[in-house]
Amino acid sequence: MIIQNSTRWDSNDLRILFRKCIKEVEKIEKPSYKFKDRHKNFKLAIINTDYCGVRGRAVINGYWIMIKIPRRFGINQKTLSLIEKTDIARVMIHEYYHTIGFRQYDRHNYKYDTTKHWNVTWVKKYPIREKVKGEKPKQDIKEKRYLQAIKNLEKATTRKKRADTIYYKWKKKVAYYEKAYNFKS
Repeated sequence: MIIQNSTRWDSNDLRILFRKCIKEVEKIEKPSYKFKDRHKNFKLAIINTDYCGVRGRAVINGYWIMIKIPRRFGINQKTLSLIEKTDIARVMIHEYYHTIGFRQYDRHNYKYDTTKHWNVTWVKKYPIREKVKGEKPKQDIKEKRYLQAIKNLEKATTRKKRADTIYYKWKKKVAYYEKAYNFKS
């Protein structure tokens, strides 16, 4: 599964929550084409939005889901609250229903969405934390250039040896023919 995450929340935490949502749906619906059989091509896009609620889009019978999380979620916090996680989980469940074949006019549409009444208290076990920004260790530029110069010198030495070998090979052949046929240049 490919996750394109442009929010400030950790991709692995969102992946784990999405997998749990899929398991909950597959317990009830038992689709003929399970997620484990199509997860390699599946794409989950998670982006920020300025709307006030969590929204989503999905391809019916497809491999693509987009979840829009409001920017105001988790303001001044390191993790999402239970209500925010519940909203995200409900939208993930709803959109996953579209990918297994349910359409807008089915019983799982927004107007008659039975997933709104699902018990999703299991969400509190899954924390969604902020991304950890790892700092790259700074490498000394002079040292990096020195190491690259050493590699390039080794390549140049090898090329010079090959060129010298070719030069001496042809020099010997010319000397042989000059001696054998009395050619003088």
